[in-house]
Amino acid sequence: MAAQGVRVTLLERHPLASGGVKKFAGRGRCVEVHVPVKLPRALDYREAEGILSAIQRAVSPLLVVARGISDAERAQALGLRDDPESNAMWTFTFASLRDIVIRDVRGITVQATALKPAEVGNSPRPPKEQQLSLAEAFSHAQKRKEREEPSLDVKREPLECARMDEELRSFAFGLADAPSASLLRLSTMQWGGEFVGLWKEGCTEACARQNWQQVRGFLRCALWKLSEVEDLGDPRGEFQKLYDFVFSLTKQPITIQ
Repeated sequence: MAAQGVRVTLLERHPLASGGVKKFAGRGRCVEVHVPVKLPRALDYREAEGILSAIQRAVSPLLVVARGISDAERAQALGLRDDPESNAMWTFTFASLRDIVIRDVRGITVQATALKPAEVGNSPRPPKEQQLSLAEAFSHAQKRKEREEPSLDVKREPLECARMDEELRSFAFGLADAPSASLLRLSTMQWGGEFVGLWKEGCTEACARQNWQQVRGFLRCALWKLSEVEDLGDPRGEFQKLYDFVFSLTKQPITIQ
């Protein structure tokens, strides 16, 4: 995923709290401010330096070594009251909370905002394409099977079975311009240990070649075969394991549509 912006949250010691003991991650009395940072363009994890530079440009002007007013005056200016027993976190807007003394900073968090799918490989995705969640992906495959499958007391004709098999094969290979031999063999197998072993072997080869279309074909084939198993305890969990295996090879999300 690529972020078009980030939100930086700064935690500052409450002006009326003791400054002698450093307590981080918001423990102790603090005030917080959210600093929105707009990035020059959508950046992903590979461009961390660009993101950090944008954060530095936005946050640095807020930090000072010392303020010209006392802590009591700052608390009064911010409308804060002295309540040592209160665990409330006071939140202020970016415009109202400035001149943050560096030694009073108790924590900083960074959250990516305005996320959108990043490019996979060297081919940019169509602007309107959205990434399917694992639950949606399996649900779509299951619903497709349910729409086509008649009630249990009706026998399907051979011609209808052949048509369904062809549609499922198209579902699995629709994005693979040149299905590999292992992918074609998987289409004739049933779900099981042998299927998973061959699936991982073929998928590893496709990832090594950076053939993302073929990788999508492997993911679709897995969904196809999972949708055929009636008594599988946790089909979504099984697909999650395969998707995690792909992610461990690519280090980036892969869509199946």
